[in-house]
Amino acid sequence: MQRQSINWLAMFIGLFALVVFPIGCTTVGTSGAMAESGNTRIERLLIAAGFKSFPESSRLCQKVCPGMPPNKVVLEEMAGKKAYGYYSPESQRLYVGTPAQYQNFINLAVQQNLERQHYAPWGTPITNPDFWKEWQKWESVH
Repeated sequence: MQRQSINWLAMFIGLFALVVFPIGCTTVGTSGAMAESGNTRIERLLIAAGFKSFPESSRLCQKVCPGMPPNKVVLEEMAGKKAYGYYSPESQRLYVGTPAQYQNFINLAVQQNLERQHYAPWGTPITNPDFWKEWQKWESVH
């Protein structure tokens, strides 16, 4: 009876491996890490570069996000000051960084072989007074 239980267990493990192993191979990249979407990868790099993350419910995002192109790096410029923003509708987050943090992001993106279209600023610089007003409020508190 015990030998029969061991045979069933061995057969179960074998079948489990046949089913799970091919599924695992389709979701694991060459580095062995779980595959992630391009936007998730960009967001991870923005955070690693020092960008601040704001939820969609934040006052800053509510003022700025509706006018931003989704999933694009945007340069905000006013009175000689620069800041970079990235809005992700999927994660419902706004990422904002300084020029130094943006340079860190570029360095990380190049190291990760991210295509330039994902990290180059989109379009021409934007001057959004609401952005600067809200960003300055946030900076003064932090």
